[in-house]
Amino acid sequence: MNRGRTNRTVAQLLLGASLFGFTQIAAVQTASAQTAEANESAGGDILVTAQKRNERSIDVPASITSIGGADLEAKQIAQLSDLVASVPGLSISNYGGPGMNSIQLRGLAGSFLDDFSGPLVSTYIDDLPVGSSTAAGRGNLFTLDLQPYDIEALEVLRGPQGTLYGANSMGGLIKYTLKKPDLNNFEGRAGVNLGYTNDAGGLAVSPRAAVNIPIIADTLAVRASVIYVNKPGYIDNVGTGKKNANSSETYGGRISALLQATDRLSLHTGLLYQKGKADDVATVLVTADGLNPIYGPQKTYSDFPTTIDQETTNITAGADYDLDFATFTVSAGWAKLDTLLNQDFTFSTQSQFYNPGGFVLFALDGTLRKFTTEARLTSNDKGPLEYTIGAYYTNERAGEDTSRPAYDANGTFIPDLNIQSGHSRYRYREIAGFANLTYKLSDKFDVSAGGRYTRYKQEGLATTGGITGGGSSPADTGSVGVGIWSVNARYHINPDLMAFARFATGYRPGAFNSPSSACDIPAASDPDRTDNYEAGLKGLLFDRRMNFELTAYHIKWKGMQLNVSQVQNNNTCIYVTNGGSATSNGLEFSSGFKATKDLSLKATLTYQDAYLDEDLPLAGGQKGDRLPLSSNWQWSLGADYRKPLDAFTLLAGADYSYKGPYDNFFQSRGAYYPFKSLKLASAYVGAEVGSMTVRLAAQNLFNERSYVGMQYPFQPNNGIRAVPTLPRTVTLSLDYAF
Repeated sequence: MNRGRTNRTVAQLLLGASLFGFTQIAAVQTASAQTAEANESAGGDILVTAQKRNERSIDVPASITSIGGADLEAKQIAQLSDLVASVPGLSISNYGGPGMNSIQLRGLAGSFLDDFSGPLVSTYIDDLPVGSSTAAGRGNLFTLDLQPYDIEALEVLRGPQGTLYGANSMGGLIKYTLKKPDLNNFEGRAGVNLGYTNDAGGLAVSPRAAVNIPIIADTLAVRASVIYVNKPGYIDNVGTGKKNANSSETYGGRISALLQATDRLSLHTGLLYQKGKADDVATVLVTADGLNPIYGPQKTYSDFPTTIDQETTNITAGADYDLDFATFTVSAGWAKLDTLLNQDFTFSTQSQFYNPGGFVLFALDGTLRKFTTEARLTSNDKGPLEYTIGAYYTNERAGEDTSRPAYDANGTFIPDLNIQSGHSRYRYREIAGFANLTYKLSDKFDVSAGGRYTRYKQEGLATTGGITGGGSSPADTGSVGVGIWSVNARYHINPDLMAFARFATGYRPGAFNSPSSACDIPAASDPDRTDNYEAGLKGLLFDRRMNFELTAYHIKWKGMQLNVSQVQNNNTCIYVTNGGSATSNGLEFSSGFKATKDLSLKATLTYQDAYLDEDLPLAGGQKGDRLPLSSNWQWSLGADYRKPLDAFTLLAGADYSYKGPYDNFFQSRGAYYPFKSLKLASAYVGAEVGSMTVRLAAQNLFNERSYVGMQYPFQPNNGIRAVPTLPRTVTLSLDYAF
């Protein structure tokens, strides 16, 4: 593919398009029904914490989408893949089970499932990151699908956020902000969801409850919540003979406390626990040519069920101290993530070679333990100089025990055939200092600069046994230093209208490779980086009835970490290496408009062009190939209606979204499958009667048969297992506030 263009020309075109758009169109931050209602009297201001201080979204010189907890619940957004319709530039490749996603923002991805690399998008709960920073903990696969009950808001920050948030935020950041204890008001609510998915084995039942208790007025409060989700399966597995095979269960809870020790000092702590498990993943066996269902639109085939069991625990503590001129904040957290995964490996190359006609299972027991702490000083906004200065430390231990037990054609275990087993334990330590300074040259114009310097070290040991293993390799990267920085300029045309220009860099730590006696592979990869140029306009218009955001960006991805699959001596060798560069250009537009007192409208539009700058022979990519998971066009339309009547308040809404075709791999490599466009519609109707809220919601209203991910395509001639969108699901939701 000969594009015939230069980066300079593209950047000029994007900047010109952006400046033209400043005077022609407006874009709006996606806002929740809860946020819209709460901010109605305030003219639509949406408060976010993107720059680690509370401020209006329209004042932040970066691209942000904020979705409130009430909107997450109203639209039945229960997993990360449900966000694709609401967030410009977001793509998620789902593995078919809870907590297994590869997240992509602004087109940055090297394959549909880079589980041998660290994440390109970081995930935070409040002030601290969750999940693994590295490939050792499969940080780009095992992610947190936090249930939405008792969430204040979910913020998605697009573009590199490394200055304030560090490693793995090359593409952006997903941040859950949890509800905090209220020191003065007792409140509680309880509810239940009853849902039915097309051709499922029964009703999904999801009870939940939350309560806030002020123990000492103005001084001490506790907040607690619990949730349980039981989803019957809707996929029949022809291979195992089980109907409705992919049933799943999730349960968990959270408790937090807030102590206002003095007028200046507040202390907080919290415990979050969540466990999810699935009896099989949601996949459909489809043809390699055209991705057409082989047995039916809700039927799959595997010789073993792919079972998932994931448990996460997060313990946090922190303090805020008011120094008059600034606030000193310290946060610390300990996180545990344990994942058990069993997967059918029968049709892998190794399995067919060493156990022809038999069956092979892949079993993984993954563990992650992570301690993180951050201290920062954040100035007040009373003078011309604003600053955030801080230090960060993380200590992460990740490990895996894997095996590939073999069975003969009759399903009898073969104890003497050990194709491969593995044992690994890795440690990742990172220490960083960061600063962000903003100087107000006038009431309207200010400039900012930020920097972060990090030193990290990875060490550990991985051993493999069996026919294709037999290797042992200690790993030690030594101390690796990485510096990243950002600059931006911001001009307030008026108090509610702001234009900005921004340059920011980001990075991702390198990845270790598992040793193998049969493979000649590098011990580890180097960090990769992104340089991001963007310009935007955001604000409020039409008597503050519209808030908007428009951004143009140009990203250069350098030293890409690539997931390589290479056959050496009749063995498939999978490893991570660095190679080449890529470019992502785009325009992001989102809008929302309060058409009447009762009716709110919203829309998003994204254009994205992400491609390789050069040939990548080891990864099968050629110059001009589109980056995996990226679509040229994405858009959505929505409406929410809220009408107070004499006896109750009527609620109604609808959404429609489109994501253009995308690819699982580079177009020039083998096992390349183009995925068709994704078109989803949803709607809800409900009522508020006193303290009771009732909603009837439908997801995938027209039962669209599209795919949002896939498992490894081991047997392309006889079909691959693709992850479908959730079939039409109707949910009755009841909530009572007290």
